[in-house]
Amino acid sequence: MPATDVVIELPKGPVRVRIHGDQGPALFWTHGVFHPIDVDDRSPLGPVFDALPEWRVIRYDTRGQGRTPPLSTDAEHRWDALAEELLALADALEIDRFFAGGISMGAAITLHAALRAPQRIRGLVLLAPPTAWETRPAARESYRALASLDGPRMVAAQVASDLERDFAGAAIPEALRFMVDQIAQCDATALGRVLRAAAESDLPAKQALASLGVPALLLPWVGDAGHPLSTAEALQETLPEAQTVVLDGVSDTEKLVTALRAFLRSALRT
Repeated sequence: MPATDVVIELPKGPVRVRIHGDQGPALFWTHGVFHPIDVDDRSPLGPVFDALPEWRVIRYDTRGQGRTPPLSTDAEHRWDALAEELLALADALEIDRFFAGGISMGAAITLHAALRAPQRIRGLVLLAPPTAWETRPAARESYRALASLDGPRMVAAQVASDLERDFAGAAIPEALRFMVDQIAQCDATALGRVLRAAAESDLPAKQALASLGVPALLLPWVGDAGHPLSTAEALQETLPEAQTVVLDGVSDTEKLVTALRAFLRSALRT
């Protein structure tokens, strides 16, 4: 069944939403920084959302990214604040209990939401958890440096330069080239708020996560400094009901879908 795009009015304003399927248990999926729906659709993750016909997958553009407008303060774009919007979206769709997942920033937002309403979360899917706690300072400085640049085109140029360095002469994937183009066209105010908020955000405290009795699937991959395996290892030690499947990278979608299906089915039986 084709996905449906809608705009849903939440208490703080409209949000762009894409819904795959119209029945089955709900899985809310939250994207990473610079990777709203239109970017993820061009990445290896795009087909994954259509490979779960038994579930109703709900994706959305977070505040200030993609086709969702920003709010009026930086604080409203922090990852803990965006968790409240995830729960508000579930309220608007009249979905009481659901699975929640996301990649990078989306994984962080998912954890913050689970701490706010653990009784509503049937299971967590955490793909490529970002730097956190002790490893977070370098990411904070990187976001602050981007936020200090003179507008979206300068930010896009810096991100493009970073990609060229990271890929060391290899072809940059189409999704990332599209991402850079989208950054260049961003609203300057929205982009600044997203970047400054990311610089002030982190995963929830380990002590809080240690009391979260919700099944969790950790899906890290290797060789990515922005999403180190150490974060997933720390989450595995901290979350009471976590399991880990290590992927070879974002393109390891067959293993991702297999692990995701097995986890969702198992969590439904608990």
